[in-house]
Amino acid sequence: MAAAALWTEAAALEQQGYESADPELSGLRYLEAAATFEVIARRPPGRADAYWRSARMFWLAGEQRELEEKSERIAYFERSEALATRGLELDPDCAECMLWKFTAMGRLATTRGIWTAMRQVSEMADLLDRAIELEPAHWDDENNSTLGNLHYTSAIFYRVLPDWLLAKLLLGVRGDKERALAHSREALALHPSRLDYQIEVGTQLLCLGSER
Repeated sequence: MAAAALWTEAAALEQQGYESADPELSGLRYLEAAATFEVIARRPPGRADAYWRSARMFWLAGEQRELEEKSERIAYFERSEALATRGLELDPDCAECMLWKFTAMGRLATTRGIWTAMRQVSEMADLLDRAIELEPAHWDDENNSTLGNLHYTSAIFYRVLPDWLLAKLLLGVRGDKERALAHSREALALHPSRLDYQIEVGTQLLCLGSER
């Protein structure tokens, strides 16, 4: 099948996953979309955009798994990270690949245990910072863009990291609530209708207000 037809098929499966109210059906559609995007990605000379879309679908499939299905969740998140990494190998300036590699690494950390990711924290910070520097222009729709998601993800990342000096020495990066607030405001400026972005700005302000 031609790449254009495969892409249309994968996008349709992805949309069905978003629209389904049944988590099991959503997960199945995400996996079908992931497999189709991966077929496109692997055709010579390779396509970074198809790799990150496949990575996103595997991540979403992992999110549909029940918490007790830990091994399946880990397998999907590992696959997501591997695909995003492959996309970066093809295109070192693929901001979407950086976003989804970070996202997969983050979910692997929270699923396995946060201490398993200590050595990766500095790499994760670099992925976010580099991706934002690239100012990616991809928008799925008016309420969802790569740059908006990068700022939102960075806001959470710098909010939850410990802000001790020792954290900087051990992890290579430390929490920074002022920086987190700046990122959350950037995300909200791009997508003012996003409730999760609004909540994150409020959370940042609450954290800073409590400290002071």
